[in-house]
Amino acid sequence: MEWKNIYRGLIMGASDVIPGVSGGTIAVLLGIYDRLIAAINGFLGKEWKKHLGFLIPLGIGMVTAIFLLANVIEWLFEHYPAPTKFFFLGLILGVLPFLFHKADAKNTFKAKHFILLAIGIIIVGSMAFFSPSEGDVIKNITGTTYILLFVSGFIASSAMIIPGISGSFMLLLLGMYTTIISAISNLQFDIITVTGIGIVLGILFMSKVINYFLENHYTVTFAIIIGLVIGSVFVVFPGFPSETSLILLSILTFAVGLFVAYILGRVEYK
Repeated sequence: MEWKNIYRGLIMGASDVIPGVSGGTIAVLLGIYDRLIAAINGFLGKEWKKHLGFLIPLGIGMVTAIFLLANVIEWLFEHYPAPTKFFFLGLILGVLPFLFHKADAKNTFKAKHFILLAIGIIIVGSMAFFSPSEGDVIKNITGTTYILLFVSGFIASSAMIIPGISGSFMLLLLGMYTTIISAISNLQFDIITVTGIGIVLGILFMSKVINYFLENHYTVTFAIIIGLVIGSVFVVFPGFPSETSLILLSILTFAVGLFVAYILGRVEYK
């Protein structure tokens, strides 16, 4: 078991609760994205023990963070949205030098790769123009509600595993975010289970698609990934706060995010 994956899972789980921040982006930041995709695809194969040894600690960390930090993240997002988002902006921008290094962009990127990178920026950046409603918590749970929860989990997790695209943001677009977060906070296991099944199946499906491209079109795939990550900056950026104290706090959290990205990059990409 790779138990250090627990801390990686904690970071990914915490990020997945925040609309606009992608768990896939954090996996890239941690230097485990391509291995994560390979592990998800391989745990049903001959080397399932090795892949489960990678995935189980990661899953423990993610589930722990989602359950334990859901209320904390909600509180931070409600009371200090700008400083919280600026921290993640620092993380995202801080990882870019390591991404370009990992892709060996200096030697491998041609004109077509920069075009794909720009397309990735446009795809994710355009989401900044959406203004999704959080929606009310669904009280009357019916069979139709369960279907919606399953489909929402499938779509959100398919997006979640793509760097730059936030699963929570997709849940906001689908109007299910508040219901699911409330279910996690209040331990409504029927909602959690149905959504969870959709999430697992969505991750399995999308990971197979991404794994194919990583194995067969590595440089092209990384060019798009870098574009998606850059594009997420436009989605996460909350605008500058009006109060001086919040501006200073946002600058501080942004610097902390950059520093954390630098430290993680040195550790994970060495």
